[in-house]
Amino acid sequence: MIDAVIFDLFGTLIHLPRDTNPYLQLCRAIGDSTRIRDSLVVDAPTLADFCDHLDVSHPQNLTDIQRDLDADVDNAARFADSLPALQSLRDRGLRTALISNLASPYKRAVDLLNLEPLFDTILYSCDVGLAKPNPDIYRHALSKLNTTAESTLMVGDSQRSDVDGPMAVGIRGFLIDRNGQSSGDSVLRALTDVTSYLGS
Repeated sequence: MIDAVIFDLFGTLIHLPRDTNPYLQLCRAIGDSTRIRDSLVVDAPTLADFCDHLDVSHPQNLTDIQRDLDADVDNAARFADSLPALQSLRDRGLRTALISNLASPYKRAVDLLNLEPLFDTILYSCDVGLAKPNPDIYRHALSKLNTTAESTLMVGDSQRSDVDGPMAVGIRGFLIDRNGQSSGDSVLRALTDVTSYLGS
């Protein structure tokens, strides 16, 4: 019997109508695009903080890139099926969690869209220092939810991070594909379809 569902965030519950890829802009500006993944596992509230973490000089266009980042987050929007899916699970008494690989500034989107009350626990990679598909981040979520892998599902838009990663620790993963480009038993067309896989 399933008693908990874990969700990814961007591309699953919410999206950015405007995405200027500010961290890619920044890494190009500092001349080292290999550092972009570092943004996911450090708590750096601003791009200036991230530069300081990397111990690099602030690029001349840092203010412009920060402005782009702030505007991207301000424009974050929920997918139409997000709230109905989350509310349905809560109404059934299931626990819900959020695991997201993201840089610190993007956490504000969850607050802006008032999603936090719909989760029993939230794990951001930038806070825990681990990013999907590291198996420890899924195990951490299970511990926080006080449940087992066999009693948990995960839904997200990344095969690697939201299906294969959780399955490696025993959590059944589902790929959300609203565009119908993928097929199979582990593909959902809408978040509300996850209720079909819940035990009675």
